[in-house]
This record gives sequence, C-alpha cells and structure tokens, in this order.
Amino acid sequence: MSMAACIRTLCNYDMIEEKEYRYKIARIGRRTHAGFDEELSNVLRATTHFTAEQIQPEYAAGLAKYAKYMFEQTTDESIILVHGERHTRRLHVEDWLCDCSFAVSMRLPCRHAIAYRKHLNVQGGVIPWKSIDERWMNVDASVR
Repeated sequence: MSMAACIRTLCNYDMIEEKEYRYKIARIGRRTHAGFDEELSNVLRATTHFTAEQIQPEYAAGLAKYAKYMFEQTTDESIILVHGERHTRRLHVEDWLCDCSFAVSMRLPCRHAIAYRKHLNVQGGVIPWKSIDERWMNVDASVR
C-alpha cells in the first residue's frame, strides 16, 4: 500500500470516529426509548420514563379503539360522552380530563381523550398536553 493510500485510509477512519463521537455527544442528556414513536418520545423528553411508560398503554389503546368508540356531544358543549363496549365515560374537552379511573388517579391523558382527538383529526399530536399534571413534568425540560 502506498503512503497516499495509507493517509487516505487514516483520514477516512478519523472522519468516521469524529462523526460517531459527535453523535454520542449530541445524545447526552436526551431521553430515548426504542419502542416509542415520535409523539411518545416528545412526552418522554418533557416528563419522566415512568410517566411515558404509564401513558404508552393508554396511547396504544386509544389509537387502536378510536374507531370502535362512539362519541356523543352533550347539551353542555364542553363534555363529550365516549361510549365503549362496556362503559360510558365523560370527557371534558376544555382540559381533556376524563372521569375514567386512570385519568382521575394518575392525572394523565387517557385512552378516551386520545381516541377522541384521533377521531377529530386534531392538528399536532393526539396526546393532550393540557391533561398532563404539572407534577409529572420535568422542571428543566425544554423542547428542542
């Protein structure tokens, strides 16, 4: 191998190592989870792993069942009745809070709110940020 070929090989190797180093440095301080899509990853960046893992099954159920739910507007326009197979839930659309046990106990978005937002085809994500209680938010979370 000639001297020029050796130098080219070393320069290429150095460039690859530098790119890998920059990639690793850029990921420091960012929370990630391989099983989350973009929307759940955004939740993870602003909350804890525990919070995102609690929302994940509700998110999956809401996306899977939104076509099966029946949504009924009440006389009070801020309340939607979500009719499921067994239960009917009351969803307040102003703050996206539901009367289901998950939403009441955890103060996190439930499948009913996610399903209704998916049904409406709302702009942005289907996870309602308003219904995530401030106790679950990271104080130092900044959306990048």
